[in-house]
Amino acid sequence: MTGLPDEYRPINDLGVKKGPFYVLFLSSMPSVLVESGFVTHAAEAKRLRDDRYVGALAEQIAQGLSDYRGASAVTASTP
Repeated sequence: MTGLPDEYRPINDLGVKKGPFYVLFLSSMPSVLVESGFVTHAAEAKRLRDDRYVGALAEQIAQGLSDYRGASAVTASTP
């Protein structure tokens, strides 16, 4: 994750996964599943309790969705 402040590094990016995730499978609308950390991992659990980290993470998620929306709009309009 390149957008988070250096103080939160290192962060392992597990990448984008595709598949029939149960929590999204029966959804009747566009959906995104974001795993922002694992509470069973001590360092990640500590970061998830930090309001500044959660705020930075939320901003990065919002930016990613905005970028995706912009990219898909361009793709959709391309003949």
